[in-house]
Order: sequence, then C-alpha cells, then structure tokens
Amino acid sequence: GECDHDVLAGSWDDPYTGLVLTFDDLKDTDQAQALQIDHLVPLSEAHQSGADRWDAQRRLEFANDQDNLLAVDGPANNRKGDSDPAEWMPPYEPSHCAYAVIWVEVKDTWSLGVDAAERAALKSLLRSC
Repeated sequence: GECDHDVLAGSWDDPYTGLVLTFDDLKDTDQAQALQIDHLVPLSEAHQSGADRWDAQRRLEFANDQDNLLAVDGPANNRKGDSDPAEWMPPYEPSHCAYAVIWVEVKDTWSLGVDAAERAALKSLLRSC
C-alpha cells in the first residue's frame, strides 16, 4: 500500500563510487535496485565474527544500527556482498579511510572479532589515512 512518508525521489552521494545517485521514482523496481541500503559490516560477516552467539534482540539491534547503514550504489553493493576489507574496498578511493574507520568503530561497538587478513588490511589502510 501507499504510505505518506515513503521516499519517492531524491539524490544521494554514494560513498562507494563517488557518484551522485539521483532517482525520480523509487517505487520503480529498476530505480529501487540501483539504490541499496548496505550494512557496511555485513550481517554474515558479523555472524562469523561473534554475532552467532547473540540472542534475537541483539541481532535485530545490530541489523538496524544506523552507524552501520549506508545508502549506496546497488551494483557496487552487490559486488561487495559479504566481503570484509581484506576482500573488498569501495572503488572510489577517497572513501577508503572513512570506510575503514567506520568498519573498526562498528566492530568495536558491537565487540565483534577481526580475523588476521582483515586486521592486516585495516592496519595497512589506516596507516595511509
């Protein structure tokens, strides 16, 4: 049904591609898929990093954590999938530092683990910021 507070159109600065994404009808499926809300730290990654031990309420809170959600380019988000920074970084290089900082903040806030490859990638990246 219709809701008087739906977002139907607008422009977003995409941190993954550096593009401004502009849409005029987000009820159109093609446009809606072109703009996605990404969990910067993917739910699957969180699960593998300790969230598997959380109760349902804590998982729900993590899934809705505004500090971990970004409006991004759909195709870029699809390429990211559930990858961590050792496996994927935004194609728009000026976003790398902010991406890494948010990743660390989210992992720290939620007491999630970091594997060796992820840690090495983050250390290397953050040294250049």
